[in-house]
Amino acid sequence: PIVEKAKDGWSWLEELARRWPKAVTDFYPHNMLSHSRQSPYLTRLSTAVEELKVDPRTQESKFRYETKGGALEGRYMHLQLTPAQWLELEKSDIPVERHVHLENDAWLRSCLGYPDDAVAAE
Repeated sequence: PIVEKAKDGWSWLEELARRWPKAVTDFYPHNMLSHSRQSPYLTRLSTAVEELKVDPRTQESKFRYETKGGALEGRYMHLQLTPAQWLELEKSDIPVERHVHLENDAWLRSCLGYPDDAVAAE
């Protein structure tokens, strides 16, 4: 499972980036610390993963940071998984039977009419 893979550092995120190279994340290079830059950058998953790995003491980032020391330690990303990605993860990485708070199906059915409504297909 993914949680077990997380103990090996960044490899689990790198694996997801290889699995879904075209996935787009909301990347927050400035955390929410900057009043002028709170909007996320739409960033490919692989780029966001590489940015998360940048040592904050260096200037190796692709983003311009407001700190003199380089990247902020609190940067993060958000990846919205599609129903197809959930199904793929359930094949090997996360158990199909899991706590109700970790399920996505009930929300998809009640809010988006999954899998039959046009909104769900978007």
